[in-house]
Amino acid sequence: MQPCSFSKIDNVSDVRKVLDFYRLALFGKDEIDKNKLNAILTFQTIGTSITFYFMTRYAEFYAMIEVATIEIPTTKRNITTIISYLDELLAITCLHSTVKKNHEDLNQPSPILPFIYLQAERKTLERKRKPSIGAIASSSKRC
Repeated sequence: MQPCSFSKIDNVSDVRKVLDFYRLALFGKDEIDKNKLNAILTFQTIGTSITFYFMTRYAEFYAMIEVATIEIPTTKRNITTIISYLDELLAITCLHSTVKKNHEDLNQPSPILPFIYLQAERKTLERKRKPSIGAIASSSKRC
């Protein structure tokens, strides 16, 4: 059984989408390291849009590139628009066929920023009060 990751994103903020993209990148990195793959193909679905990403490792760095974005038709009338994505689907299939086990023993996995740090709510500083006129007058020195 192949590992998978799933989360539903609908009508959410851009910050949530970025966090889910980071989660997808962590998932891809972990799969490359755990299964000793040369690369991995991942995707993110937001509404009717599916974006495919290809991730590979170069030395100590992981590169993740967007391969294609496909819009899924929502009505029978628009079903023929899927034909316009055949080139992108062929590119995805070709990239998928390049994913193989690495026979080389790679060094340690590269460090990452743990997802927990991105989930922390933003702490804001308290608003500074405007100084009163009396405080300004008493702190000013006259020549």
